[in-house]
Parts: sequence; C-alpha cells; structure tokens
Amino acid sequence: MTQPHQRSTPSSAPTPKELREQVEQNRHELGQTVEALADRADVKTRAREKARRRRSVLPSRCRTSCRTRSRTRSKSQ
Repeated sequence: MTQPHQRSTPSSAPTPKELREQVEQNRHELGQTVEALADRADVKTRAREKARRRRSVLPSRCRTSCRTRSRTRSKSQ
C-alpha cells in the first residue's frame, strides 16, 4: 500500500518529527480505508443509487421499445 518512510540517515533512529509525519500519514490512509469500507457496507444507500440509475435509463428504453411495438402493430394491421 504505502512505501516505508525514507530516513535521512539509514543508521539513525527516526526523529520525533519523522515519527509524527508517519503517524499523520497512517491516520490519513486509515481514514480513507474506513471511509471506503463504510461506503461498501452501506447497502441501503448503494441499492438506492443503483435503482436511481436504472430509473433514469428506463424512460429512454421504454420510448424506444414503445416506438418499435407501435411500428410493428401498424404494419401488421
């Protein structure tokens, strides 16, 4: 996911500033992960969005289908 933090000198321990930066970066990544998981777990909202998308497509499909049916009926009569 992320790359390890690069230290200025490989043999020295991380400075407090570097540790704070790492903690802040980890918090940011964790927040994004939790948000993504919460979105996936919200089944009710996902179902509503999917239904809304399908309803927006339905009228155009219905019009196309109705035109085709009316043309075939008029030809057969």
